[in-house]
Amino acid sequence: SRLIVLVILFFVIIFVGYMTRWYVIHGLIRLSDKILHRIPLVNKVYKASQEVVDTLFSGKKTSFKQVVSVPFPHEGGRSIGLVTHDPSEEGSQLISVFVPAIPNPTMGFLLLFRPEQITPLDMTVEEAFKGIVSCGIMFPHGELKRKIEERDG
Repeated sequence: SRLIVLVILFFVIIFVGYMTRWYVIHGLIRLSDKILHRIPLVNKVYKASQEVVDTLFSGKKTSFKQVVSVPFPHEGGRSIGLVTHDPSEEGSQLISVFVPAIPNPTMGFLLLFRPEQITPLDMTVEEAFKGIVSCGIMFPHGELKRKIEERDG
């Protein structure tokens, strides 16, 4: 009977500790969120960053259609980009491509390219983000080089 009481007490203590930790941590996160939303200049940057991160990393829908190589920052250079909108069904000739900054992919450039300027890459969006965040260390360089050389021929 004492053993049963000890086992029950053990699980009650574990449960109370877990619930306390969960509520304290989530309470601190909510409090810091409220504080950041009230600071005049910081709140605009924080809200925008929060929206970008939510859009990029929410599992609800794919924000990016395809990983591509584009001529950026100049015609002789190549950068990894993510197609955000392919308006071919709308009759437009320009494709929107987001070129993320390294190592922070929530910042970058939204550029417009003609279809012939874009080289599609055989890579998932997740693989592209791993390569971007790792500053290129985790990119499959052989695949990138082969695709770009095929295009530039």
